Amino acid sequence: MTELLPADSTAPLVPVTSADALTPAEQDDLQRHEAIIAQNIGAFYAVGEALMAIRDQRLYRATYETFEAYCTEQWGFGKAHAYRLITGSKVYTALEKSPNGDTLVLPRSEAQVRALSQIKKPELQREAWVRACEEYPNGTAPARVIAVCVQAVKPTRQEKKAAKAKPKFNRTGDRVGWAWWTWNPLEGPCLHRCYYCYATNNKEKRHFRGEPVAEPCLLTERLAAPKHTPLPDEHEDVAARLVFACSQYDMFGKWVKDEWIRAILQAMKDGRDGWTYILLTKNPGRLVDYADDFSANVWLGATIDGCATTPNTVEETESAFRALKARRPDLLRFVSCEPLLGPVTFTDITLVNWLMIGPQSQIIDGSQQQPQGEWVASLLMQAQQGGCAVFCKPGLDPIWPKEHPAVLVPGQ
Repeated sequence: MTELLPADSTAPLVPVTSADALTPAEQDDLQRHEAIIAQNIGAFYAVGEALMAIRDQRLYRATYETFEAYCTEQWGFGKAHAYRLITGSKVYTALEKSPNGDTLVLPRSEAQVRALSQIKKPELQREAWVRACEEYPNGTAPARVIAVCVQAVKPTRQEKKAAKAKPKFNRTGDRVGWAWWTWNPLEGPCLHRCYYCYATNNKEKRHFRGEPVAEPCLLTERLAAPKHTPLPDEHEDVAARLVFACSQYDMFGKWVKDEWIRAILQAMKDGRDGWTYILLTKNPGRLVDYADDFSANVWLGATIDGCATTPNTVEETESAFRALKARRPDLLRFVSCEPLLGPVTFTDITLVNWLMIGPQSQIIDGSQQQPQGEWVASLLMQAQQGGCAVFCKPGLDPIWPKEHPAVLVPGQ
């Protein structure tokens, strides 16, 4: 037997019981597999296949209690290396079995297949190896080159996320208050970059942890959510059938592609009857561009926070709402003053059907920064004078009204 341990090794054999004795046939199998390992110690794939057979059939049990002890005592390498060889043999075998019947130059070293094993799907392993062989046709590509090819074919985090995305709305619990559901078919950084935005802060936390942050993109699989999410039973709370669309994004940001917006609007039209979609933006002028594309079950909103350094103003919102009212008087228009960071004064609040007011959520410790009472009182007075329903978010002190524009909700 080939000696693979240091000569002074004193590691004891693990005693076994007679019940673990091998049958003559098993003893023959063991000797055959060990002969392969001894003769082909450089042929990683053959060694890996033999080790896999010994492990799976527990052919080591007559002398050793564990597969790890067997590898260490008999061959001088630990469990980790043994499993690398086994994995390498699987990768090698997968490359041998071409689905197209073509023949590839096969890897020559365990280091090569170790690099390929960083991706699990055989078809991607094959694609990475083919790329490596384009540069090294004789199959001698170093592991570092193969690693680059692996990264080139490896699905990105965003692609994995899109593949796993459930085509259903998410139940919000108490996080939103005025809508029971959220739906986020858009992903990526929001270019408004408002300092108080919890969604942007969450993305930055992932970035600092070393996780890649996706570029703006449309998660096409999520477009099926309006069709696949069961409509809840009728409920006294209007919010039960309200969906906050793109709650983590601004669907109408200047950077968002036109085809993405139209795909989302079409998904709303194709979905189950009974849902109402809430769209909120800090770029209300772009709402007018799609006035003819909105279905009747859409509420259109703009955020006004009373802060001079963040996007959108009362003037911009009223201008957009005036145009929307002229072209689509059937659509509900609302304003979200969340967070309310300063006084907000409308010149024509009759353009607004619904007003939401909320505090600033602190992105550091989870507490909330309350707006000044006079700012809230002023908005409530303006809303009352204009006949506008008001919804004050949970956490706003003291307790304020929580109204939905029920007159515009079918069946209410």
